[in-house]
Amino acid sequence: MVRRHASGPQEEDDGASDNEDHEIDDADLSFPHIHLIPTSSATPPPPAPKISGTALLRAARQRWEVKKSDPTPPSLPANLSKKEKKRQRLRGNRSVKREVLGEVSGASKIPKAVALKRMHESSPVPVPFSFSLHPGVASTGWMGVREPNVDFEPEQRAYSFEEARELPGMRVYEWDEKQGPLVDEDHYVIGVFAAHPRDADWDQEVAQKAANLMEEAGDGIYDHVFSGVYYGTRKTERSGRQKVPPRGTYRARAFGNSMGGGQPFPKPFYQNVLNTVILAGLLAQTPFQRIAGFTNSIFRAYAPELHDYYYSTMEKLHNWNTTLKRNFVPHLSVFAAATFNFDRQTVTFPHPDYANLAWGWCSITALGDFDPDKGGHLILWDLKLIIRFPPGYTILIPSALIRHSNTSIQPHEKRFSFTQYTAAGIFRFVDNGFRSDVSVEASKMTDAEQAERVEKRKKRWTEGLAMYRQWPNASN
Repeated sequence: MVRRHASGPQEEDDGASDNEDHEIDDADLSFPHIHLIPTSSATPPPPAPKISGTALLRAARQRWEVKKSDPTPPSLPANLSKKEKKRQRLRGNRSVKREVLGEVSGASKIPKAVALKRMHESSPVPVPFSFSLHPGVASTGWMGVREPNVDFEPEQRAYSFEEARELPGMRVYEWDEKQGPLVDEDHYVIGVFAAHPRDADWDQEVAQKAANLMEEAGDGIYDHVFSGVYYGTRKTERSGRQKVPPRGTYRARAFGNSMGGGQPFPKPFYQNVLNTVILAGLLAQTPFQRIAGFTNSIFRAYAPELHDYYYSTMEKLHNWNTTLKRNFVPHLSVFAAATFNFDRQTVTFPHPDYANLAWGWCSITALGDFDPDKGGHLILWDLKLIIRFPPGYTILIPSALIRHSNTSIQPHEKRFSFTQYTAAGIFRFVDNGFRSDVSVEASKMTDAEQAERVEKRKKRWTEGLAMYRQWPNASN
């Protein structure tokens, strides 16, 4: 039987590919119109070095510049193979990047120039909503509440696109291939319409192949000859009792690490041996490696401080417990877990993933073969926004607080989704010095330690918001 926690978005950069390099040219990649607006009265950090493509190229030329009398650079001997020359050149470029941009070896990597360039070219999507005043934040500041006190509560069912757009106050965002930040009325970047890389092969080699792999894997998990006989994957079907999941009627499997439900420390989601082989095999496939890499690159570009927080938390956790396995290598993803939504018509009910980090992001990637003009839209209920969400596209949202669902598709179509996220319990466990709240509160704390703990709780939500980038000139 699969044990799951309410810690992941159940609906809901290709860092693994070099195909993006064709977008980088000698143009100036500096972004003078993007600034971080101070969010507190604390002493601001020293300004980051100006990100300039010309400076990077100039430094690279100085490093590898060769006098006319020299036939080849000393570091690239003539007898090297083409593959080895490329490896040496890339290693040198990374060294230059560390020198020019201040990248620190072993820390979260600075975004690719192509990701920064696309961010520079993007247009914000403003929403008349103040995320900082969201009523769904728990008193601890770590996560959301199960039932937030909101003005409008949609029915717990699937909605069609026609039904959703007729609801009062809802507006439709016709998302095409443009990338852009989701910006609230306080200028916080609370999410990103990431779309997909401009690689010519993305639709066929990534989006379509990922959907085909999920369809095949779903059959292997749910419809194999032993399903519900030995492995217990369909217990409710065997007992004759069909319970509708709170997020929708679909098949889903979570993989990776989580913490919740009274766990004393982070653990992997339980899966039987067969499912573990199938899910681990999916994550190892090139399409999902490329989806994870692209998502990571966008996350890092639009929310660098939040991304660093995820990265450093995962590093601390895995150094503390080296037996925990990651879904992806650190430079491809900073998320602790992923969910595969295997139903051939994945449709979810309105819900928040309240057990995720309150100010954290999760990624949702839509897959399959469906008409995005007629169905499969992502609905962000608190923002009153219906978003056209084509297959192969990725979006990042604060799923712990923003209630979301997707609309139904046509009967003959197929839609899957792949999500990544991290439970708030993991961040809390690491912040507690690798202890659960129960363990901390059972310890003999002094009055001063207790007072400090209460004070940290009051500041946590504000400090979390300070990790967001603020985007100027985004009018609602």
